[in-house]
Amino acid sequence: MNLVEVFVEENCTACLAVLSILEHSSAELLLTKKIFHRDKDWEEFQSRGITILPATFINRKLAFYGEFSQSDFHRQLGRLGQHS
Repeated sequence: MNLVEVFVEENCTACLAVLSILEHSSAELLLTKKIFHRDKDWEEFQSRGITILPATFINRKLAFYGEFSQSDFHRQLGRLGQHS
């Protein structure tokens, strides 16, 4: 099972696009998702040094800053993901 963590904030169109891609991908892939919101999870943002949003991590490794395509996500998941 792969852990995907996404750091987002309100009124961020790129954040919404990334969350949509993850929603579609989780239907076909085994993913554990954690979503961190800047206003609620500011301590996590601070401890991990997150300043650019959205920020997406796969298995605790930075995969993306900003928006990405579904094919880019699948490619990074293959690169950083756990293979069974």
